[in-house]
Amino acid sequence: MGVRITPRLIANAAGAALLRRPAPLMVGWAVTNRCNLRCGYCRAYEQEGEELDTASCVRLLGEMAGAGVVRVQFTGGEPLLRDDLGELLGEARSLGLFTTVSTNGCLVAERVRQLESVGRLNLSLDGKEANNDALRGEGSFSAIMQALDALHRVRTPFKFVTVLNSRNLGDIPFMLDLARNNNTAVLFQPALPEMLRSSEPNPEAPGVSEFREAVGGLIAARKAGAPVANSIAALRHLRNWPNATPLPCVGGLVFCRLRPDGTLVHCPRGPVSEAPRPDAMEIGFEAAFKGLERQPCTGCWSAPVVEAACVLSARPSAVVNLLSGSL
Repeated sequence: MGVRITPRLIANAAGAALLRRPAPLMVGWAVTNRCNLRCGYCRAYEQEGEELDTASCVRLLGEMAGAGVVRVQFTGGEPLLRDDLGELLGEARSLGLFTTVSTNGCLVAERVRQLESVGRLNLSLDGKEANNDALRGEGSFSAIMQALDALHRVRTPFKFVTVLNSRNLGDIPFMLDLARNNNTAVLFQPALPEMLRSSEPNPEAPGVSEFREAVGGLIAARKAGAPVANSIAALRHLRNWPNATPLPCVGGLVFCRLRPDGTLVHCPRGPVSEAPRPDAMEIGFEAAFKGLERQPCTGCWSAPVVEAACVLSARPSAVVNLLSGSL
């Protein structure tokens, strides 16, 4: 199961790429800010706010499908803290939407049956046990290992997501070996200079020269056939971190972030508009998307968003990467 290539999808993608005509194709949906971990580079759990109930979420999924969305990434916080996640995934699948769930893995083993309709799971793992648990909490590595056993039993597709930080650059070979042994891949995401969902300095940000050397190694590994989910084009962009590097922005063009309360932002990491956030529950998803105020951005370091930008820019390695199912 993957994204269905339809004439409407091709037309919308072409219109966005060539004419910069907004068309919602991908939604990152933070269904909750609640989280059962306290990762060293994230403050999502400190954010307060209401969550939409099940009926409202089902309504929005229908509106997304009607607006031309093809892919929904359920994220958080920790999305598995919502008891209705399985119901939402089943509804999305019935609508023809490809879904991913980004999870810390701690609840996967006990709730794996709720994930039977997911297109793919994104498992957060930041390296060997000592480094991962120092960043994400004691026992989180062990929870991922239990999650792997459960996912293999029910044959649920998954990939790893690794945040490159000050502790784990030396763990990249370990992650690639783990991915290879599990017949999957790793998407590498740089830790940002500021905390995720916060403007506080990030104490876990890697050194610039060390990070660039590590990404150079990933480019070489990718060329050699290692299970790196990032495309070479996207890795070349990420290697410039943290220097401002122009990239065509897809936020508000083909992508948006839906917040737990039903409001939309063009990007979870880009500049914040001073205008009121459009509310999908009040005016509908499509109208809310069209009402997004896109903000100028000097650079993007969100790995999946960078991939989308590279695809819309027709960079060959990114297009091939997308068509191969690596993302």
